Amino acid sequence: MIKFFRGSFDFVSRYNPDKMNERHWLDRVIFLETIAGVTGMIAGMQRHLKSLRSLEPDNGWIHHLL
Repeated sequence: MIKFFRGSFDFVSRYNPDKMNERHWLDRVIFLETIAGVTGMIAGMQRHLKSLRSLEPDNGWIHHLL
């Protein structure tokens, strides 16, 4: 499973260690950080909406997730 996801990410980010320059590395890192930030944002938004629906505090979890 890990090899599949790694291979998919390498394909999408056009990873080729022989032809990588600074611009390609920056594009790859920015793409990875963008994808990594999505899960925390979705979890924080779900927690925020649940807190609004129930009118109860979340005890600071939203800030941890974001």
